Amino acid sequence: MEHKLVRGRKRKARGTRNVRSAAHKLRSVRRVLGGLSAVKVAALYGDSPRAVSNWVARFKARGAAGLETAMRSGRPSALSPSQLSQVERHVRECRKRSERVSGPRLSAFIASKFGVSLTRQHCLRIIKRVSA
Repeated sequence: MEHKLVRGRKRKARGTRNVRSAAHKLRSVRRVLGGLSAVKVAALYGDSPRAVSNWVARFKARGAAGLETAMRSGRPSALSPSQLSQVERHVRECRKRSERVSGPRLSAFIASKFGVSLTRQHCLRIIKRVSA
């Protein structure tokens, strides 16, 4: 991960996502509750002071469960869970037959089978999820 130096602090390159584990958040919260400031703890672990303060507030309100990463809202899926499982099954079957599975091919399959238009990139994410 590439970092940039901004005002004496390292910053992540734009577009990179940083997901902190609950254990990391709890470690930071314990340091703050132990007497360090949120600013010092943030500098120590490379987080933002605002994030550390938010973690402390959530910990005080809900305990350790408040530090778990919650589901975020977003656009509803164009495919139902049963349709998505059919798509994943199709990808696995293609691989068993040693057929090439690509974003455009999967997009065409989904359009013909379900009448739903998904981008090539979205289909590549589905393929990657099946691979994991």
